[in-house]
Amino acid sequence: MRRTILKILIGISLAVLVGYIVVLYMPKATVKTKSVDVTISAGDIYADYMADEAAANEKYLGKVIAIDGLIDEKYQDENDAPIVILMNEAGDIVALVTLESSQLSKWETYNEGDPIKIKAMCNGMLMEVALSKGVIVE
Repeated sequence: MRRTILKILIGISLAVLVGYIVVLYMPKATVKTKSVDVTISAGDIYADYMADEAAANEKYLGKVIAIDGLIDEKYQDENDAPIVILMNEAGDIVALVTLESSQLSKWETYNEGDPIKIKAMCNGMLMEVALSKGVIVE
């Protein structure tokens, strides 16, 4: 009886250990490998959200967006993730994109006023369109 219980406990422990190792080394979710759902300019997606936020959420929320615009500002957040704030042609701030940490070296080559294209996940509208998990498209 004790041997059976011991074998069961060892089996369960091994299964938990294998599961933990699999989860630990599983590749992280990234936008880089996902296909683009929508390609749009920063100004156009902002205009869609300003016109009808509910309709824009249906169209963009949770989807991979290829967005292009001009860099208004760039900085790193408290977690050292690169941030790009995009403006439209009129100079209005229209989108905030948080890039993946792996994009830091590419991000450093851009300056304010430069055009940029980023593939990122749309998180909806705050004061501007918010996107995350961004990767710079060459």
